[in-house]
Amino acid sequence: MAAIKLKHTSGNGTILHSPAANPSSDVTLKLPSTTGSAGQVLKVASANHSSTNAELEFGADTGGKLLQVVTTNISANFSTTSTSLVDVTGYNLSITPTAASSKIKVSFNADHYAENNNTFNQYSIITIARSIQGGSYTSLYTGAQGAYMKLEQWADNEYGRVAMIFLDAPTYSLGNSITYKMQIRSPDTSVTSAIMYQRSSITASNIILEEIGA
Repeated sequence: MAAIKLKHTSGNGTILHSPAANPSSDVTLKLPSTTGSAGQVLKVASANHSSTNAELEFGADTGGKLLQVVTTNISANFSTTSTSLVDVTGYNLSITPTAASSKIKVSFNADHYAENNNTFNQYSIITIARSIQGGSYTSLYTGAQGAYMKLEQWADNEYGRVAMIFLDAPTYSLGNSITYKMQIRSPDTSVTSAIMYQRSSITASNIILEEIGA
């Protein structure tokens, strides 16, 4: 079996062997003109490809769809009586996609509390927003957490678990950082809306961002 040895100056080196089996004809592999990017793999390009000729290119490793996971645990409590959306302190996280056209699975998990102060609004409006490469934020998901009680009922405080999970399809360029954050507002100024890090020893808050390959 023929081989080429690329020697290091100290003597040892790397050996390239000819095919293990005799091909039906000569095979040509054309190397790419760049070195690619970190994390990419060398693969056969779709252009100029035949059984005996192939151009090689660097591209994302598409062996699996889950390309990366970024997560953080939250250790801060936050409350507000604002009737306009405000950022929840600590509830933001960024991810930089490793491939083009990926989707981002976004998961926010936290305890929620609405103190109604003897009103009948015991809920909060919670929004998840996204910014690409430091640009303006776009609201992606808005939901009400808690309950509204009729006037003949006594309005009690509302505790609950917030679990907001959705699949985002952002438009970005490779190298762009994508940031997701949580915002909250109260239905009226007599309601204190709170996002809590931990209300008991078995609950905790976190954000999980997962890059899903195209």
